Amino acid sequence: MKKSFLLAVALTAGSLFAGSASAQSALIAAGPGGTIRVSDPALDLKGSVIGGFTQSTTSSAQCGNSVVVGYADAGARLRTHGFPAPPPGTPSKPASGDGVSFSTNGGLNFTDVAFLPQGSGSTNFLNGDPVVVCSSPSRFYYASILLTGMGPTARASISVSTSTTGGRTWGSPVVATPSIQISDKPWMAVDPTNPANLYVSFTATNPPQCSPQAGGFAIGVVSSSNGGATWSAPTLIDVQCGPEPGVVTGSNIAVSPQGAVYVAWEFISFLVTLNPPPTLEIRFASSQDHGRTFSSPLTVSPVVPTGDPFSGSAFFYSTGVMQGGFLANEFPQIAVDRSSGSSRGTIYIAWADGKDHVTSNPATETKRYDYADIIVAKSSDSGRSFAVLPAISPVPANFTGPGRDQFFPGIAVDKTGTVAACYYDRRNDPNNMRIDRFCSVSTNQGSSWTDQRASTSNWLPLICSDAAAVNTGCSEMGLYDTVTTDFFLLNSGFFASFQIQEDGNANILAKKF
Repeated sequence: MKKSFLLAVALTAGSLFAGSASAQSALIAAGPGGTIRVSDPALDLKGSVIGGFTQSTTSSAQCGNSVVVGYADAGARLRTHGFPAPPPGTPSKPASGDGVSFSTNGGLNFTDVAFLPQGSGSTNFLNGDPVVVCSSPSRFYYASILLTGMGPTARASISVSTSTTGGRTWGSPVVATPSIQISDKPWMAVDPTNPANLYVSFTATNPPQCSPQAGGFAIGVVSSSNGGATWSAPTLIDVQCGPEPGVVTGSNIAVSPQGAVYVAWEFISFLVTLNPPPTLEIRFASSQDHGRTFSSPLTVSPVVPTGDPFSGSAFFYSTGVMQGGFLANEFPQIAVDRSSGSSRGTIYIAWADGKDHVTSNPATETKRYDYADIIVAKSSDSGRSFAVLPAISPVPANFTGPGRDQFFPGIAVDKTGTVAACYYDRRNDPNNMRIDRFCSVSTNQGSSWTDQRASTSNWLPLICSDAAAVNTGCSEMGLYDTVTTDFFLLNSGFFASFQIQEDGNANILAKKF
């Protein structure tokens, strides 16, 4: 009786939300302690028999006073499909797992539009990994994973949705990778020399260069010269074919002030044994011809994974299990200095790295635990070489525990050449459990950094906190969060989106600094 009642209430709620997303729009109240609320807690059905729904994995873009944030949103599934959602690839009507909010005043406050429209295809399912960019105050783009078809026709593509209203309304998703059956982990960038030029990088599984029997992975790039209306065939940069292929994943893409295209990603050698352990690397390639060809992959740095490395399901998608039972990764994020000063053109790549704090821990599956720092590498010669800088925020001298985790960094450079990197940090808990969001800022191209706290309180990681969780397997609190600055270079400073966990679920907040 109780189960039937829950289902009836949830399906009714789903039908209420299934109309126009704009009909649900309302300006969201401010967040705690000077933070900015991005997702609307009122849409989470808090206090109902269903409970709250989680938002995570944020991407933000700013053009002038227009700011848009995309995020994975478990509640969007209910709003578009009802509850419980059927397995991916078998919905009776389209569904969306992507949320989006917009601001018209430079990110001071936001309106949550409830969900990113999923299109009319009967099996369409927008499945997260959101990336947002902009080319004008009205024109924004949102990349996501789009699941379509069933059985032999099932596909996981990268789609791009377009808004011409500053994020208020969105068109249907356009597939950008039609020739790749399984595409994952997208990232997107706009060319500052021609805003009609868009680039999307992604991970291709079983790319055409690998035999169907062996399989493999590749980093691919597609481009559009007409504002996302049509997309090129993919250029594959780093191809790893089986039967025991390395994994290349977690790509990030940016464009220089002169229009050069830069891509960074993580390479993981095939896992045979833990002794010796697999090889992990941050790799980089560049294109001088609008993404048609790329340089050979360059190793920026070896990487030591975070947490309990290569434990259970961590391999392939995330390479460490953190205290609290969730997965983390070392995927890089890249930013390019487009200022008018002497640092113009400098490339920065940030990632989490456990190399300085590899510790023995008999309680973990792999008998070790690596407390990660945030590491930044920079290049002053257009990516021909990189210098790896010391940790941007080392363990505080007064920290009393065995170590603290830092993970999921985002990085950006503003109009003055100032660099900011934001990340989750457990420095305020000697037991290395409670999580804060911190940002480190450098005004001298990474020679020194000043820390500031973005969150106003810390929280314990919660996974499996709602029945419509976007991230399958109940093993993730998210995949990444970003920092952005004004694409037009009209405003200095930064906008950083992130999640906090409150009232038993995760919500999206932001900080301007």
